[in-house]
Amino acid sequence: MAEVTMVEPEGLFGLYTRKQLARATNKSEATIRRWEALGLPVIRRGQLRLYDPQTTRAWFGGELDSPPARKPGRPRGRAT
Repeated sequence: MAEVTMVEPEGLFGLYTRKQLARATNKSEATIRRWEALGLPVIRRGQLRLYDPQTTRAWFGGELDSPPARKPGRPRGRAT
């Protein structure tokens, strides 16, 4: 996998918004939401979601290509 380089954010005390994190990692905002569901640390301020670059890198183990393995839980899909 190719390594993704994160550009340091401007403003907001060095934190990324969801849109900025998506742009910095070259992923969609939907992917960022999925990562949140997998445990990506997020700072919530009302409807605003903020992400610390250092914490985000640590969560990925230093690489931003793929999140940690999916945590066990409820099966996906609809029940039949």
